[in-house]
Amino acid sequence: MTPTPLASSMLKDGAWLLGSLRSALIEIGIPENQIATRPANAETDAQALANACGERFLFVLRDGDFTATHARRALDTESEINASHLVVIATGKIQDEARARLREHSRRRARAGSEVEVMLVESVETAAAELRHALERVSQRALTRELYELDASFGFSAGYMIAMRFRLMQKTGALKDLAASAAGAMAGSLREI
Repeated sequence: MTPTPLASSMLKDGAWLLGSLRSALIEIGIPENQIATRPANAETDAQALANACGERFLFVLRDGDFTATHARRALDTESEINASHLVVIATGKIQDEARARLREHSRRRARAGSEVEVMLVESVETAAAELRHALERVSQRALTRELYELDASFGFSAGYMIAMRFRLMQKTGALKDLAASAAGAMAGSLREI
């Protein structure tokens, strides 16, 4: 089997990884104008930068194994743009030395007062699900940050309530089950009176 010239160029510079990531991010709900990409070259891996809820996500994509050298380059890029999330997606194995270097960087930033979340993904197929969970955490923090003033008057977290509402909407029938459960609890408490 011989790849076409287009397939060869996509395999060479990791463009297929960028395309897969871009599609996954758009499907998750990040607007296309909030995503910037840079294909791989001799000195860097393919990279993408996305803005979600005011937080920067730097994606480093490697078609193959991810080594300590790749980790050093990723950390250089992360420090230039000051991303709050560094996501490494590799089609091969992320080597232990690279993992250690990335985790140590995360600990140093936390001690300095500016946290960075490091996510390591060794499969393009599972990347979308892991990114969805990360973006849910970010959006819930953003909601909590924006709505915290309402918490005292409500007596509970308004941001958490809204995030839970959207999470329940994604599951078919979950809101009806919740309403039925609440109605049953209310009827039970009325019988006690």
